[in-house]
Order: sequence, then structure tokens, then C-alpha cells
Amino acid sequence: VFCHLKIEGRENVKNLKPGVIFASNHTSEWDGPLIRVGLPFLWPLSPMYYISKTKDFYDDSGWRKILYGGTLFRLHGAYPVYSGKHDYNYSLQNYLAIVRGGGSVCIFPEGIRSKTGVMGEAHGGVAFLSKATGAPVVPVAISGLVGLNFTDVILRRRRLTIRFGAPIDTHTLLPQPNPTVADYKSGGAYVLQKVRSMLTNSRMSIE
Repeated sequence: VFCHLKIEGRENVKNLKPGVIFASNHTSEWDGPLIRVGLPFLWPLSPMYYISKTKDFYDDSGWRKILYGGTLFRLHGAYPVYSGKHDYNYSLQNYLAIVRGGGSVCIFPEGIRSKTGVMGEAHGGVAFLSKATGAPVVPVAISGLVGLNFTDVILRRRRLTIRFGAPIDTHTLLPQPNPTVADYKSGGAYVLQKVRSMLTNSRMSIE
């Protein structure tokens, strides 16, 4: 209704078993919900849960602090990651439980939203989550959302593309039997490189 939407690669998620990690670039607050929109309506691995910051992170976000974090986010399936603790088990406790319980999660390896569309460095959480649960990681590339504004939405100006890549198994991501923090970050970088590649191909196909 509000944009021109193109979805590619849904065949890559067609036969996945419960417990999947989706890892995407992050340029908009719409990224997480859009990934779910890009999947079949009666997708058997629903619902999908999203990683968010803790409520105090939004204290300096103006009016958004009323809505962001806390109960409203949880009603939409967004649970906090406890960053800055230097302990993956503690930071990702909500998501370890979700994936081990057969749920699907959406994680942004960069950790923060890019306002320019330029992707930052990867954190190691996505690789740790895969290693700890054995769940595959599906890279997702979203383009067309940078700088989205109200006028774009009302006039339906934007052309958005969601591209799902082939799942990456845990052994490919982390072949080391006892990975270090550096290994986890390297695994996260591997995922983001896949996303970058898909973004490049997506832009070429649009042009």
C-alpha cells in the first residue's frame, strides 16, 4: 500500500526447520517488521522475534521514549539485548531461549541503525547465537529505506527490496571447535559480507 515492494529469495527459507536466525542490515525502524512481511503469511516458523535495546536506551529519543522499549515492544515481539556486559550468554539470554524453543529471531549484526546506509562493523552476537543453538543464519538484505519520510510513504515513492540469502550453517560460520571473541566477530563479519553482496546485486538488478 505504501511502497513498491520486491521480494527475492523466499525459496531459501522454504524448507527450514524451527529455530532460525535472520541477520539483516539495519537502516530503518521498519527493517524487522518488513522481514516478516517478506515471508509467507502462513509461514510455519512464525512468530518472529526481534532484538531491541533496553528501555533506558531510548531516554534521549524525544517522544519515541514513550513508545519504544518495554511492554509495547514486547507485544510486537521485540525483546531487549543487554549490551555492554561483555558476556554473550547474559546479553543474548532472551534469544538463546527463543531459538532453543524453536522460535525465529531477527538480529542486526551491526548493533545500531545506519542513517546513511553505509554498513558498519559486525559484532559477534549473531555467530555466538548460531554456535550456542546450532541454528542456521539467513542473511537478509533490505534496500530502499534510507531516509524514508512521511511524504515518501503518502506518495508511495519508494521502491523497496527484501532479499533472502541461502542459510549459513554453524560450521561454515564458525569452524573452530572452541571459538574466541575474535572468531565470533569474524563470523559476524562473514554474515555482513553476504548481506553486502546481496545489496550490490539488488541495486544492479534495479538499475
